[in-house]
Amino acid sequence: MRKYFILLGLVILLCYLSNFIHAQEEKIILENKFGNVTFSHKLHTESISCQICHHKGLDSPKCSDCHTKDTEVNYMSAFHRKCIDCHKEKAKGPVSCNDCHKK
Repeated sequence: MRKYFILLGLVILLCYLSNFIHAQEEKIILENKFGNVTFSHKLHTESISCQICHHKGLDSPKCSDCHTKDTEVNYMSAFHRKCIDCHKEKAKGPVSCNDCHKK
């Protein structure tokens, strides 16, 4: 019985890790009326800590899970503050509207 639980634990761990690795490879497209934004998750995970963006933990990966129109920092503000401020601070990455929003 003990071997069964160890094996089950390993399977769960492998499933979690495969999802995490797959998520790092994805390019995420954020649909927007001003033009879609393509976001390279892999590029960002290579240069910054996950906690910078996922400050509530990795169980809630989408910003929109927490940042809604009714929260103090809504979805748009969360992206604009976090992304643009970081890009300016590092002098790397897009900082103007048309650099991110492609029609």
